[in-house]
Amino acid sequence: MFKKVDANISWNYIAGIKEWISAVKAFHEIPDHHTFDLQVNYPLPRDMRVSIGVMNLGDRQPPFVENSGSDGYDNSTHDMLGRNYYVRLAKSF
Repeated sequence: MFKKVDANISWNYIAGIKEWISAVKAFHEIPDHHTFDLQVNYPLPRDMRVSIGVMNLGDRQPPFVENSGSDGYDNSTHDMLGRNYYVRLAKSF
């Protein structure tokens, strides 16, 4: 029954950096950030496929960034959504 099911897990890694905080004339260390995504796929009749997934499986929040403005994270590098789910239906032509 489940012979056609396939699954994958993705590891997302963002290396940590040091940012310069001019107000205190010191560096602030931003740690590495790791998240995992999981997706399960199942083929359907008529060349269709359904996928169900979870992004940021561990619900990890991005690290604090001092020079980011009011939101406290680097929105050009990280995502504040936390864990989120999706369902996708695809058809091949």
